[in-house]
Amino acid sequence: MSEVATSAEELVKLLADLETDRGKILPPPIMSARKLDVGGESVAVIEVVPSPSPPVRYNGQVWIRVGPRRALAWTLACSSVNTFPTC
Repeated sequence: MSEVATSAEELVKLLADLETDRGKILPPPIMSARKLDVGGESVAVIEVVPSPSPPVRYNGQVWIRVGPRRALAWTLACSSVNTFPTC
């Protein structure tokens, strides 16, 4: 995202365009973007639904979260984890 948004409407559009960048995130995310007025200020709200078919890959790599840190999932470790049978 190299553009700079000058309004909440433009920010919502830029963030919603992340969903169409299907070459980087597979399977494509299920998400919605909207503008919300809070206390007289415009705020961009992005809702992302958990993937129904994990693992999700970003640039061809599977990232996992372990407590407060994140790491790349190794192919060998991935194949031994029941929740990631197709890494």
